[in-house]
Amino acid sequence: MRHIVLCLMLGGVVAPVWADEVDIENGKNLHNTHCNACHQSMSEGDPNQLYTRENRRVTNAGQLQNQVQRCSLNLRLEWFDTEINDVSAYLNQQFYHFKP
Repeated sequence: MRHIVLCLMLGGVVAPVWADEVDIENGKNLHNTHCNACHQSMSEGDPNQLYTRENRRVTNAGQLQNQVQRCSLNLRLEWFDTEINDVSAYLNQQFYHFKP
């Protein structure tokens, strides 16, 4: 999958846009390095539970992009947009399967 949702911030409104250049493997590596420990502490030891639970907060591609950005800011990761896009693409491919 070479497509991922990118979000354009327009006065607080997020509009999903499809792009071709994402690196799923980089997204997986970033996720495993920076996200798993926090998610594991929030979900009784299973970091993937947040993505697979019935009442998950993220219900569309724009929300997924926003959540990855919020997490990166909360952890002070100082990720570039490309890194946020890569992690979002990995999560979408692995767990969410949102359509363009």
